[in-house]
Amino acid sequence: MMHLMHKRAVRAAWESYIYCAFACGLFEGDKGSDLRGRLASRKPVDFRSAMAECMACWFLAGRMRFPVTGHAPGRGAKMLDMLAVIESQNVGVEVKAPYRELPRGGEGWCGHDGDLIARSLDTAN
Repeated sequence: MMHLMHKRAVRAAWESYIYCAFACGLFEGDKGSDLRGRLASRKPVDFRSAMAECMACWFLAGRMRFPVTGHAPGRGAKMLDMLAVIESQNVGVEVKAPYRELPRGGEGWCGHDGDLIARSLDTAN
């Protein structure tokens, strides 16, 4: 019973994140079709990154009440994930969600993902 309740809570949270991203325009245009494709992907890394973008949008727009839009020009011709207006300042947002698959074979794993985080920061910059 607790397992089912947990799954329902996760689904409700995901629906909130996606609804917020849709309301803020993150699903529009070419970037929106990319986001939809990653949400529908069977690859964990794609789904995780897409859901992280929706969750960041929900946090910024829903919880913090900042205006958020999906049109966010970055340096050069790069488009960022979203743009938030914080105290009348446009703040470009690039969301990264590094993913490392757990080792197979039932072995325990202990460590950190510092290398993944460093690569994500380099990519975002």
